[in-house]
This record gives sequence, C-alpha cells and structure tokens, in this order.
Amino acid sequence: MRHRTAIKQSLQNMAMRQTGQSLGWRAIRKLSNPERTELLGDNDCLAFVASQQVDLIELLSEKIERFEEKILEHAQLKPAYVCLLTIPGVGMILALTIMLETGGIGRFETVGDYTSYCRCVRATRTSNGKSKGKNNSKNGNGYLARNGALATKALAAKWSKAAYYIMKRQEAFDLTRVFG
Repeated sequence: MRHRTAIKQSLQNMAMRQTGQSLGWRAIRKLSNPERTELLGDNDCLAFVASQQVDLIELLSEKIERFEEKILEHAQLKPAYVCLLTIPGVGMILALTIMLETGGIGRFETVGDYTSYCRCVRATRTSNGKSKGKNNSKNGNGYLARNGALATKALAAKWSKAAYYIMKRQEAFDLTRVFG
C-alpha cells in the first residue's frame, strides 16, 4: 500500500511540476496516452513514465485486493469490524488491524485506558520528574496551531476515542460526536 501511495504521489507531483495544476491520479489515469502527452508538455518520456505509473498503480491495486481477500478468508470478524469500516479513511485492513490489536473492547474500563493503550495520550514531565498523562488536546496560547506534531497527536487521540465508542456501542461513526 505504501508503494502504491508513493507512486500516486509521484505521478501527481510530476503533473503539478509540468502543468502547475493539482491533478489527482484518477484524473490522469482517465486520460488517453495522447492526452497525457499534451498535458505533460509534449514530452514523450514524461508521458511514458506517467503511463507506466498508472499501470503500476492498477497492478498494485489488484494485488492489494487479492491480499485483502485472502486475509478475510482467515479472519474471525467481530461485529465491531463493520462499524469500524464507517470511519472515514478506514478500509478493510485498517479496520481489521484495529479490531485484532484491540481484542475485546471490554478489557478497557474507560476511553482513557484505550487511548493510552493506543499511545495517543501525551505525557509531560512535572517538576518532580514523574511522568503525568494528559488528555487535554487544547491550550490557551495557540500552541496546537504552531506545532504540527502535537496537533497530529491530538487528532489521533480523537480518532482513537471515536474507535473506542464505535466498538463499545457497536454503532456507526458519527462525525458530530467526534468534533461536535
């Protein structure tokens, strides 16, 4: 999957460099070879590379689908699996990974226990040198806006809490509950 994503990004970056336009790989895939050549500045080599990248993306997509089918043949799916699939951006493999890594959601007494298990609770050092977990993803000085890593961690904590409640309640994802 990483290779496929890297190739998609490479294709999109090439199109952006040559055209100044932000084009998705699907839009590029839909173009015929002459259209790709025209888009990429009548450069035969770039059109060839784009064509090969599209073919490779499609081949990797087919292989990924075969892997997923094989994995599903052997997986013992829980009801939570279907609910996890309703989270935006969570596909079959990620939902399965969350389900299998979590095990029984009942083993986590609180959402904080689960978030900590997912390594989404920020730890800070106090003056006495002991570590103290913090669930608060906001602070008054706008630090989140300036610190991308901290913002990513805060967002990961939100998503892990959403996954916890989805598995605990056996219900579909609801965006208003996450950010509402």
